Amino acid sequence: MSFKKFIKITNNQYISNNHQTFIIAEVGINHEGKYENCIKLINNANKAGANAVKIQLARAENNYKENSKSYKIYKRSELSENEIYKLFKFSRKKNIILFATCDKYYLNIVRKLNQKIFKISSSQAQDLNIINKINNLNKPMLISTGMNKSDDILELIKYLKKLRNKKVILMHCISKYPLKNSEANLEIIEFYKKKFNGIIGYSDHTIGIEAPIFAAIKGAKVIEKHFTLNNKRKGFDHKISLNFKEFKEMVFKIKEAEAFLGNIKINDAKKSRKEIASLKRTYFLNKTLKKGKKLKIDDITTKRIGKNSSLKKLLKLIGKKAAKELVNGTEISENKFI
Repeated sequence: MSFKKFIKITNNQYISNNHQTFIIAEVGINHEGKYENCIKLINNANKAGANAVKIQLARAENNYKENSKSYKIYKRSELSENEIYKLFKFSRKKNIILFATCDKYYLNIVRKLNQKIFKISSSQAQDLNIINKINNLNKPMLISTGMNKSDDILELIKYLKKLRNKKVILMHCISKYPLKNSEANLEIIEFYKKKFNGIIGYSDHTIGIEAPIFAAIKGAKVIEKHFTLNNKRKGFDHKISLNFKEFKEMVFKIKEAEAFLGNIKINDAKKSRKEIASLKRTYFLNKTLKKGKKLKIDDITTKRIGKNSSLKKLLKLIGKKAAKELVNGTEISENKFI
């Protein structure tokens, strides 16, 4: 059984190859452990056009060596259980989709909050324990590839196919902070689309807005980009984050790119059908055909008279005989040939 290609998030939010790109503002730990900062980040990300906002929840002592750089950063960034509840309550009141990447400790907290989406970071992508726990919740699950080799990713895809939860989105990601534009390797999105046979997303660590836009053009239907109140602040993930103005511009540019791309249906735009019909040419005879004379391509001309003609029907008439004498300038139609 393959992965779902249409995933419902809320009554008016969907992720599929036929919907607009689902854009996530990665607040992560840019709140620096301050509840009020986190409220501002969530609110501003929503106003900038994010479809959802994500935070990172990891207990320092359970994940990092004591006094290491990561330990100190995450220790400073920890939010209390009560603050997490209040963040989700605030988001629900504002109709903002808030979710978290979390370790096993925090998973036990957020699973009670009816989180709409779950994210598995690239460092957790080989942690089958947490994958199984989230799989059992049967919620949409984003999985980053970042820290994993291609062989491990392909093995992970095989494993995920055996699970009952088919609402899985594979997120192309390069775990380097910051990431050079030349290292983003967006071409691999096409490769994952074929191998994964599901929805592909992109989690970005470059500086600027270009990589997410190009990723969306390549077919990533979920974009995750770091968000901050001030990307000039030192530490945490501020340097690789977009501020309000930049994030809003990125959202606009992605939607603009989607408008240019359109879809695979030729001339399917409703507005253009009438315009096209008025410009289409209609088939006429350029000479008189005697009764019984076969219609040839050389006998046909076209005129723009605001009337649509079918090439398919015309090709069926080539070689058929005139039912009666047809004078030069006669409009070609099925009832005039046998």
